[in-house]
Amino acid sequence: MSSPPSVGHPVHYVAYGTPGGEYQSVCRHAVVAEYDYTQEETDFAALVVFNPTGLFFNTVRYDGGKAPGTWHYPCARVRRRDEGDRTVAMEDIDSLTGVVQPDGSTITAEENPE
Repeated sequence: MSSPPSVGHPVHYVAYGTPGGEYQSVCRHAVVAEYDYTQEETDFAALVVFNPTGLFFNTVRYDGGKAPGTWHYPCARVRRRDEGDRTVAMEDIDSLTGVVQPDGSTITAEENPE
């Protein structure tokens, strides 16, 4: 994790889905309700998750790989003018924005709520 989230920070929670596959594992909007800043290297945050059927409250682990049952920073859509879109984590976007490609095009970023 590049930096700890602050209370009230929007993040994404990855829902588990169902074992039979009726419901897929998807990202849900969440807000950080509590984060223990006294612990060094902690990856856990207490979240309020917004589901279509109601709110979910739990303390979950950070995982930039987006494993089910974890949280991550929202993604951004990176758009190259000549090749379309690809999605990267917001924490990685600073390294890509404004990069000039060999063909002369530049990379721009825009937030992409999932």
